Amino acid sequence: MGSKADLENRISQVRIDNHALRANIAKARKLVYEKGASVKGTAVNNILGSESMVPTVVSTTHEC
Repeated sequence: MGSKADLENRISQVRIDNHALRANIAKARKLVYEKGASVKGTAVNNILGSESMVPTVVSTTHEC
């Protein structure tokens, strides 16, 4: 179990699944799967790195 501060951060910094988020993930996935870019490469990091995201789609997310 995490600290109280960790819990507060998780609550206050929740990512909202929206069109912009999905568009950035789609761009990164296209680079990886169609262009052969590395998941850890600069091109993908330029799209997803500022939010510490990865190019993964999870079917259980809900758009808000």
